[in-house]
Amino acid sequence: MLGQMLGSCVSGFITDMYSRTGLIVTTLIVDSIATGLFGFTFVTFPVILGLRVVVGGCQGVAVPIIFSLIGDYYSAENRPTASAIISSFLGGGMMIGQLFVGYCLPYMGWRQPFLLLAIASMCAAVTIFRFLVDPVKGGNETDLEDMLSKGISLPSMTLSSLLRSLLTPTAVL
Repeated sequence: MLGQMLGSCVSGFITDMYSRTGLIVTTLIVDSIATGLFGFTFVTFPVILGLRVVVGGCQGVAVPIIFSLIGDYYSAENRPTASAIISSFLGGGMMIGQLFVGYCLPYMGWRQPFLLLAIASMCAAVTIFRFLVDPVKGGNETDLEDMLSKGISLPSMTLSSLLRSLLTPTAVL
């Protein structure tokens, strides 16, 4: 969870600077390398813990970007359906991965399935790199277009504004 939290925190910043498609591909490549490293015998508990933080960080970066892409690919009417489908696939993918590893354990041990999952993740990265087109940010937002045409701009998020918002007391805290 630490990796996911850290990844989600930086996701917005790096999404503003880099291509979302490129970031998804990069997180898949880093995720597949970290997952594949589980399959080697030199891996100790501290290394596994570090690799889990890296994998979680990749997930933390990828998930907000995926929903950002949904916002730009689909109209406001179709976004809830697209979000539900993606959310189902995210949960379903984790379930299938766990079932796959559980099924392979008696035949391969616990390390080799991670190598196979790393290969699958790398194949997904190549497929996304080849076929996913990065849409215009905010391209399906009519309200945003109206604001921009009137000269109203959104404030940029900086690290200091993020920290200030986290330190501001709210009703929740």
